[in-house]
Amino acid sequence: MGIKAAKIRNANSRNKASAAKETTSHPTKDVKFLNDIVVAIEIGTEFSGLAYCTKSWYNYRGGPRIHIHSWPAQMTMTGKAPTCVLLDSDKKFISFGHEANFDFVEEKCDTKDCYFFKHFRMKLSEMKEELSGDTMLESQNGKAMPAIRVFSAVIEFFKDKLLTGLESKDPSSRFHASDIHWVLTVPAIWNFKAKQFMREAAHKAGIDDNQLTLALEPEAASLYCRKVPSSVDRKAGGGPSIANFKAGAKYLIMDLGGGTIDITAHEVLEDGHFKEIIEPTGVSWGSRMVKEEFTRFLQRLCGQDVLSELQRNTSADWPAIIVEFERKMFAYDPKAKMETITIRIPSTLPAEFEKNDRM
Repeated sequence: MGIKAAKIRNANSRNKASAAKETTSHPTKDVKFLNDIVVAIEIGTEFSGLAYCTKSWYNYRGGPRIHIHSWPAQMTMTGKAPTCVLLDSDKKFISFGHEANFDFVEEKCDTKDCYFFKHFRMKLSEMKEELSGDTMLESQNGKAMPAIRVFSAVIEFFKDKLLTGLESKDPSSRFHASDIHWVLTVPAIWNFKAKQFMREAAHKAGIDDNQLTLALEPEAASLYCRKVPSSVDRKAGGGPSIANFKAGAKYLIMDLGGGTIDITAHEVLEDGHFKEIIEPTGVSWGSRMVKEEFTRFLQRLCGQDVLSELQRNTSADWPAIIVEFERKMFAYDPKAKMETITIRIPSTLPAEFEKNDRM
């Protein structure tokens, strides 16, 4: 999907050569005819996901059949998992997503020695020119390790999850890593250093560069929009039929994510390709800003000293508060006109407040 996006970029764009170099590693036909599976990985600020499509599924009658990996979440299954990873004291992978959240909050490991990272993708946008292989990430419990090791551990987990899942679904298929072309989606506002960082992380995870494509998220979304019926087409002598975007159609793409909001606009050309009307742009206005405001509210209510002591003395309780707020935030329905929203907090917070108040 990302390879096609690179191929059909606007021919008049000033940055066509550099953009094509960043978004594809070899011609479309190599993937179409040599790789049996294309796998897409999204490591988002808030949530991450995994999807794949085989060659036979892509040519399936009625349209491509794309398999989206499901993640267990308490009493249900979700199409995405929270972007959080837990590693042990030796910096080796333990768990990811809902499981990592649970393991850390419930102290299934030694929370003082392990590494728990959440929302770490935003660092690639925030570090900008300073980003390198030596860039460090600070975990939720104050420990630090190289950012590239965190990202490569997550990518390797996704890679192993996909290969294990394929083998369990059809042991006779015997897919190998060499049969797969990997696509990593990235925000359009990322600079070259951030994109190169992701390539290096993927390489450390065991993915060769000639099997990897970086796809800009707005372009991937645009390709999907082209497949979605958008109007009713009436032909002489026939009934109405659902039609896709026609030549000359212009549409705006807004990717409202957890960390950033990416915006771009495309126009459909006569040959079916599209051109870029507005260069992709974006800002850090995602849902993460809502949680940051909630944190500032608690700071005003309880005091920064209280929250700092809570995070220092009970490393799992602060993440538990944020997880509880996230659950309420994503479940919020403005149409329900809820007058009161109850958020459970651990007893250690009021205890720390009273202790600090007496001092």
